[in-house]
Amino acid sequence: MSTLRGTCQNKFSEIFGREIGEVFKEQIQTLTSLGWLLEKEENYEITREGLYFIDNISKFFYTEENQGTTQPWLKNLYNFIPEKYYSKRVSR
Repeated sequence: MSTLRGTCQNKFSEIFGREIGEVFKEQIQTLTSLGWLLEKEENYEITREGLYFIDNISKFFYTEENQGTTQPWLKNLYNFIPEKYYSKRVSR
């Protein structure tokens, strides 16, 4: 669904059943007007300039409940590793 530089619109729709442009309309418009996001064929891609602001860009997509809150590592999750994404064979 995502690449280093963007997100496939069709894949988003397939997974979530809604258009990405419908769900994140305001965020996409703002990021595009800043020159940080570009709609290219069936993808949204981060521009070269946008790569310098990637942390800021990701925060545009936070839910309202998570906007302005601390990052997870500041919420006593220092050693948390979700098993869904990492096998038990990974040792730390």
